[in-house]
Amino acid sequence: MFDIRSLPEMAFDHDRVIAQIHASLVWQARHMIVGQNVFTDRATAEELEKLHESICQRKDSTLITRAEKNGLLVRKNDFYEFVPFDPSGPDWHPLVW
Repeated sequence: MFDIRSLPEMAFDHDRVIAQIHASLVWQARHMIVGQNVFTDRATAEELEKLHESICQRKDSTLITRAEKNGLLVRKNDFYEFVPFDPSGPDWHPLVW
């Protein structure tokens, strides 16, 4: 396993492709919520914050509040669950990953 910021030399354009994927993931983590495919059904606030911090390399104290306000997470006891995609809504969904 390698740190995404210090990958070994790669063939073809794989380094460019990985850089684009990483930039997209950072953008999503800064503007939305990621982790739907990382955690099973639910996660604690600490787990979500740690995932986002590892992607963005900075803490975000408003992450959970913004995600709840935007209808991306629902708190159930000490855990947060991702709100499932509603196919009757718009044709885009912010939870890409």
